[in-house]
Amino acid sequence: LYVIGTMNTADRSIALMDTALRRRFSFKEMVARGDLLGEGLEGINLRALLPAMNAQIEALFDRDHILGHTYLMELSSVEELIERFRNQIIPLLQEYFFEDWRQIQRVFNDVDAKREHQLIQNVDTDDPDAAPQGRKPRFRVNPEITPAGIQKIYS
Repeated sequence: LYVIGTMNTADRSIALMDTALRRRFSFKEMVARGDLLGEGLEGINLRALLPAMNAQIEALFDRDHILGHTYLMELSSVEELIERFRNQIIPLLQEYFFEDWRQIQRVFNDVDAKREHQLIQNVDTDDPDAAPQGRKPRFRVNPEITPAGIQKIYS
């Protein structure tokens, strides 16, 4: 009998079960495989995009939270990729970084990018370090994410 299962190492809510399983079974780490991605999607290099985001996530958080290749698989258009960012990747990063939008901006190489190319924008000002008197800066997901905004993540 072979039991094959997957487990996200970032999910700490099941830490006790993880420990129990590790005592009873052998584990093989499955890392993100950019080689399984198509080379391009309407000018966006998916094979360069995944490691660029993961390098930032690992530097800012840890290697247990990097993105898997499935987030960028089976895409047929840039619109589908933008929806993946909106509905899967950005919400996951919000959870990872406890809604620290500046960290998410770093993952997307948004900090010094032109406002129209940012995936995460500061609502209050073009200067991300300036906040209105005593208030934390407010951020939003760019309502017009563009292919150029995604390309700048790895360029």
